Amino acid sequence: MTPPFARNKAPGAADRAGMSNVSGVGNRRDYTNEELEALHKDQASGVIMNKARHDAGFKETDVSMRGDDPSLNETLHHGHINGGEVLGGVVHGLEVGHAVGAIHFPKFMACAPEIALPIVAGLAAQGALYSIEKRKDEVKGAATRDQMHAAMLDNLELPTGYANQAIDKLGVSFTNGSPADRISKQLQTTDKGLRATLQLHCDQGMHAARDMSASGMSKEAFLKANPAVAERYGSDMAFREGFDGMEWAKQQGPAVYDKAVSALMSRDARNDAAHVSYRV
Repeated sequence: MTPPFARNKAPGAADRAGMSNVSGVGNRRDYTNEELEALHKDQASGVIMNKARHDAGFKETDVSMRGDDPSLNETLHHGHINGGEVLGGVVHGLEVGHAVGAIHFPKFMACAPEIALPIVAGLAAQGALYSIEKRKDEVKGAATRDQMHAAMLDNLELPTGYANQAIDKLGVSFTNGSPADRISKQLQTTDKGLRATLQLHCDQGMHAARDMSASGMSKEAFLKANPAVAERYGSDMAFREGFDGMEWAKQQGPAVYDKAVSALMSRDARNDAAHVSYRV
């Protein structure tokens, strides 16, 4: 694979030279034994990225990394604590109390409302705190996922313009020693087998997008008609980026699309030689 685009400073279009648009073209090489072993194991992209993060020295608990998981910006945008969440917290508190025999809520309210209402108010406050704590975990998870997501994009052979936009949208820094930088370098140096598997998943998404283009169907109709593709699109972030990246290339016109297809076909030749399947 061609070396990844520049890092060690905040990402931007000028910082990332055209890695993806030229990678693989006329530059096929055989897989190493490490890469083949990882490809045959074929772990999910989320599992791979959590392992790369741990291998890079981050020991926190795994976070979800599906294709349909929200980014930090999306989490914050939908992250205001509303009345429904407070009520959910109250219900949670009451369910816990009932489970241990401390509260039988309907009888409790009917028999002693003057006592019950202040207690419910207290539970509401606890419910709000519960909701805040839940939201804090969601925000922390989304921030961690964005770091892994950016590191993954930094290692995928995608149309460069698409990769630039995707990383810039995340707003993740690649300053030297930052989480995204450390995870990205981990994939480039020690975890090359994991990196090869991520690229395979990305390529599978690219092929699915090509099938969509050939079908003439809208994205919504194509995913509805192809449940296996829809499942991968929702569950696997590398697959999703490959699909969206190829769809983006198609929208840019023949020059960009043909270049992306040419690079994909070069990687296909390597997979064919290694008997690695690159279609869903």
